[in-house]
Amino acid sequence: MKKILTAIILLGLISCEKNQENSAKQDAPQHNLTDPTLTRDSEALFLTGAPEQIQSRHVWISKHTDLGKDGDIPVHICYRNDEKDSWKLRGTGTILAQHPNYIFSAYHVFDEDKGQFAYRKIGVHELSRNSQFDGYIAQPQLLNHVNDSIICPTVKDNPSSIFIPKSTKATSEWIGTKNYKTTIFSKIARFSTYPEIPIHTVAMVEFEEGVYYVLLNWEVYPGESGTLVTIDGAEGKLVLICGQSIPFEIVQALPKDQQLALNWSPLKLYAMCNWVNVK
Repeated sequence: MKKILTAIILLGLISCEKNQENSAKQDAPQHNLTDPTLTRDSEALFLTGAPEQIQSRHVWISKHTDLGKDGDIPVHICYRNDEKDSWKLRGTGTILAQHPNYIFSAYHVFDEDKGQFAYRKIGVHELSRNSQFDGYIAQPQLLNHVNDSIICPTVKDNPSSIFIPKSTKATSEWIGTKNYKTTIFSKIARFSTYPEIPIHTVAMVEFEEGVYYVLLNWEVYPGESGTLVTIDGAEGKLVLICGQSIPFEIVQALPKDQQLALNWSPLKLYAMCNWVNVK
């Protein structure tokens, strides 16, 4: 399989448009936990038993319409061990316009589990119990990934069991004694699953040589791993990896107004994304 993922070059981000929508408002989805349809919709998304806020976030995402910028199609990824098992929502991914037979997602959505993976285009049709999968995810010939980003081939016929082993490179945990090269910048990021909400970036961190992460001032929920994120005026793709704390050293390097906007605490988690080029 042709390699289509490469690490982003730091220079490519710094040279992008520097203006930001300073007045942009960030509105988190409202969780209506008393909605009588929440249980029904959660079952359709294979979220039975998940915490209510996770159910509410994903139902809210599925009720969005007209998703997919520039032909990219956001999808939900589901997993089961085999035909005897029930499907469960595992994460999020994207069918990329320039690679329509592949899904771009987070490596850890798949790693260490041997089983079947299916996907559905995100939208209100998902909330029907009769909604069918759009296709299945096949075994990559090569583990084509950069840190915690991966490209997997898709198939339209019956699912087959795949296995993607755990990777020591697919990590986003801070190493306490390590000095990270951090670039402070202020831009607007957008999730493919709710592109109308402008989300402020915090910093870009060179996690390892040639491996870059972008921190966003936004709370994410389990199941959103693998979501495509873009930055206004910048090229390249970001994939949402996790919620991550921000070391105080990084907070101190921010301008005072941005420090206040973070509402920082050592335990607060912010969205962390892996930045890659997709060729």
